[in-house]
Amino acid sequence: MYSVKEICNAGRHQWNNFVFENNGATVFHLFEWKNVFEKSYKLQTYYLGLYLNEKLVAVLPAALINKPFAKPIAISLPFCNYAGLLFDTALERNVVVRWFIEFLQEKKVYLFEERRILNDNYDSLTEECTLKLELPSGSEKLWHNLTDKVRNQIRKAEKSGLTVRWGIDQIKELYYIYSRNMSSLGTPVHSFRFLESICLNLKNNIDILTVRKDGKAIAAMLLLKFKRQLSNPIASSLKSHLSMNPNMLLYWEALRYGCENGFEEFDFGRSQINSGTYKFKKQWGAVPQNLIYECYSTSPAKMKSSISSYRGIKAKIFSSIWKNIPYQLTLLIGPRLRKYLP
Repeated sequence: MYSVKEICNAGRHQWNNFVFENNGATVFHLFEWKNVFEKSYKLQTYYLGLYLNEKLVAVLPAALINKPFAKPIAISLPFCNYAGLLFDTALERNVVVRWFIEFLQEKKVYLFEERRILNDNYDSLTEECTLKLELPSGSEKLWHNLTDKVRNQIRKAEKSGLTVRWGIDQIKELYYIYSRNMSSLGTPVHSFRFLESICLNLKNNIDILTVRKDGKAIAAMLLLKFKRQLSNPIASSLKSHLSMNPNMLLYWEALRYGCENGFEEFDFGRSQINSGTYKFKKQWGAVPQNLIYECYSTSPAKMKSSISSYRGIKAKIFSSIWKNIPYQLTLLIGPRLRKYLP
């Protein structure tokens, strides 16, 4: 009665129709990400559908990370905060997981990581979370809800002569600011082709917002639009202009846009609990929601989440070294490493 099939480009509309009808779906479940992974990093993907009597009842988007000298791991989804299984409410999660795991094992993929948001009734915070803000129906109410400190920082940015601009034609400026920020943080940068592929494949679901000083972009944000949610997987500012608070104006304009265009929620993205970025997002009134990166393996050894590659002593040592590499060299080497850091 049940069968698992790979869904190719010809089944894109069937896949996306299922996604749009599912209340648990996110922008990362859209079929277009398959082309992003394949075209930008040449990753092998498994976009799987579970069928019950030929009716699509569950989907799993996954891409394969195949590190040198390591076993390949299927992740749903790499480079994204969350994705994971989507299935009809009549089904049980463990049943759906079993069918997809068995299919992957037949393909010689014995490790699988599912990234998802835990449901609201979870009692305590996990180490990783995404922060979300429920948007009011108008920007005036949004402004009223902010603290005096946040409002003053936004006013400072405006008094510094900063302006904003929208449009996906700003992708090169976004990438420059983003890559500069990653270099200073000690993190390998994504390839320009990765961002370009997102813009090409998800052009109906994205926008780019920049903050400018005397016409020059000094802060930039990539925004994803899905149903009634806005999210920002990338937001960066040039360190040379941080005294003008461009980040505050950047987020204020993004949130105001959401309020004035019918969006109900803004997802600030993943942060480690009590980190600097976590506190920055909390000041806007955002509420943390737990993320879980659950691992499945046929090996008796306990499998660590891929996010562990960003944490711990080894990661800190690598980061301190990477910060001292010349910027132009990070543009050359960074993307070659980044494809293995999901």
